[in-house]
Amino acid sequence: MVALEQQRQAAAGLRAAAARLDSAAIEIIVGDALRSIDGLQDRFDIVFIDPPYAEPQLRRLAFQRLEARDLLNDGARIYFEWPGTESFELPSASLHWLKRKTAGQVQYGIAEWRLSR
Repeated sequence: MVALEQQRQAAAGLRAAAARLDSAAIEIIVGDALRSIDGLQDRFDIVFIDPPYAEPQLRRLAFQRLEARDLLNDGARIYFEWPGTESFELPSASLHWLKRKTAGQVQYGIAEWRLSR
């Protein structure tokens, strides 16, 4: 598992949670997520894309970077989250919604990545 986090304090919290889980399998990378994606080598089955609400373009850009670098396994599940006041369309024809919900002032959804579509 890899977690990309720009804020050092939030990354420290992720490290503390990983320590409580006693898991050496969690890698936490501190830095800009888009640049950090370029350094990833593994392919992923589960991805959470939840950038700061003040930067809505990052949802699309993060996914596009993962797609361009071929870092998603066929059938990967991608969680997106965005403010309830915004609309969000999936950034690829290879994605389709499995679930979309609203919780208070937040919208979220899980999409599946299929190369055969």
